Amino acid sequence: MKKPIVPKLVASKFKRAQFKKNEYVIIRWLGEYFYGYVKRTEIIGGTLSYWVETLNGPYPVGLKFKGFQNSKWGNIYFEPTKALGSDEIKKRYGRREKPNTSTISKQQRAGTRKVASDANDVTPVSGNTINDVHPPNKASSRKTKSGQRTSRKVVDTPKPTNRGRKAKKG
Repeated sequence: MKKPIVPKLVASKFKRAQFKKNEYVIIRWLGEYFYGYVKRTEIIGGTLSYWVETLNGPYPVGLKFKGFQNSKWGNIYFEPTKALGSDEIKKRYGRREKPNTSTISKQQRAGTRKVASDANDVTPVSGNTINDVHPPNKASSRKTKSGQRTSRKVVDTPKPTNRGRKAKKG
């Protein structure tokens, strides 16, 4: 399957940092929303990442912009962060509030545009193409005779009768 072309506006947001150090942002980490501030930016695995300090500690996150994202686990929500502004988020962070889902618009929560190519998750990284960032787990699994799945290489081994113990002398 041919990889689609990412719009130039979207690709440009992932090339350089969109938030400065100590700027307050809204993030989502593993399904939960947090307020926090950017501690630093760095390139991890060829992708621009942000370290965001929240009340629960620091998180390495990516960016979510117009449905495109560059991290599976956590992202800064670009549009809601810009809509609220850093000052308002700073006030809410100071009051130790957690963002509710109404803070994030339905369009932002509605899901992320992902393009599947050979069952891989793909997301934008740089340039005008979508690159494969998160390769799938290559562990194979086979069914045993009982129908259970396992990833062990040896599935049906005979069990030892004495389990390694010496036979009793009688």
